[in-house]
Amino acid sequence: MNTRLLPLCAALIAALPLAAPAQTTTAPTARPLTLRYKWTPGEVQHYKATMDMNITMDMTGLGPKAPGLMPPMIGHTTMAYDLTVQSVNPADGSATLTEHITQMSATLNGKPMPGMETGLDANKGDVTLVLSPLGKMLSMHLPVSDAGKLPPGMDLSKIGEATPATLPSFPAHVGDTWQDNTTMHLFNQMPGMAALQTTVFSTLAGISKDAHPIAGIRQTSQGTLNGAMPAGAAGKLDMTGQFQDDSLVKFDVDNGSMLGQDGTLTMNTHVAMPNTPATGKTMQMRTRMQMTTHLERLPSAP
Repeated sequence: MNTRLLPLCAALIAALPLAAPAQTTTAPTARPLTLRYKWTPGEVQHYKATMDMNITMDMTGLGPKAPGLMPPMIGHTTMAYDLTVQSVNPADGSATLTEHITQMSATLNGKPMPGMETGLDANKGDVTLVLSPLGKMLSMHLPVSDAGKLPPGMDLSKIGEATPATLPSFPAHVGDTWQDNTTMHLFNQMPGMAALQTTVFSTLAGISKDAHPIAGIRQTSQGTLNGAMPAGAAGKLDMTGQFQDDSLVKFDVDNGSMLGQDGTLTMNTHVAMPNTPATGKTMQMRTRMQMTTHLERLPSAP
């Protein structure tokens, strides 16, 4: 597991796509709100994220001693990280931020995963993000030392092309909705690799009536995973899958910043490799993953 990617999971799940809005409007009861991120160079935001995963796998075609239905893997990850605003582009309002992990721990089936703190100490470089005022990730770059450890052809700098924004592009009333369709290719240099196609539906679910208003943005998504890759003498490994996600983003209207996000994700995948050399049979692997995430902004130190 590349521990540098763990804190980004919560950030990516918290962000949801946006393009030209397919807008519907309920009868307005207040003035519409223009929701935008507001950044100040030098500002530091502190976040804590937790992720709980339950993964089950069923494997066939590996021979008579194959385990078949494998025991579930139950994982829990906790991390804290800082986002520092390095600069703001006055032309489009986008911001360049660095993400620095300050704490990270994980367990698998109740047992601590060794090496987490060691990996944290060994990776002092920061992840660099460029975000639009709508919260869309325009680009992401890992430290050079970590980028060199990625699988061949994997280009995370392109991830912004498929990751969604959080906020509506139009002044919105409570009840307004919008949607977007995206396609993600992480392995841009490897034709045939699985592509994740997603449709996301977003709704401005409510605005708190406190003196410091908080917007609640409900986002649901569904998608499919389809692709194939060379698998040596076995031919091609085919992968298909489906996923569903539901999350609620809490956005500070006046300060223009995310306060938190809670989400659930369910994904089912099926991998088939024909003519497994060891058995002469088709190897099949079915995986089901359920994940819950919690992201919250922590108060700044006095």
